[in-house]
Amino acid sequence: MTSEEALLEKYKILPGNRKRELLDFAEFLTQKESEGHELIAQDLTELDEGEIQHLEMEFENYDERFPRQIKKNGKPENGAKASPQQRADAVERWAKGHSADTPVILDDRREIIYED
Repeated sequence: MTSEEALLEKYKILPGNRKRELLDFAEFLTQKESEGHELIAQDLTELDEGEIQHLEMEFENYDERFPRQIKKNGKPENGAKASPQQRADAVERWAKGHSADTPVILDDRREIIYED
């Protein structure tokens, strides 16, 4: 049984006021998910050219540098997940590939808390 089918079965046995409560909760989750995407999209539109280039550089070959699955001949091997050590090794390789003076993206909006 899929989660959708299980949810529908539970919905069918609820009394009317609980059905409405479940629907309200589903609408809340949908709105919350939508707002999260909107905030990310808004943040991305506020980046300057240098920040965009830096971000593109950071995500270049991301899946290869930070594997979530063990790959054999470039293809996932039966859904096998990379171990924590393999992921740590990937992060270390990434870190060694950057010089110490690599610029970072700063969120300057945090500075507002220090203003008078």
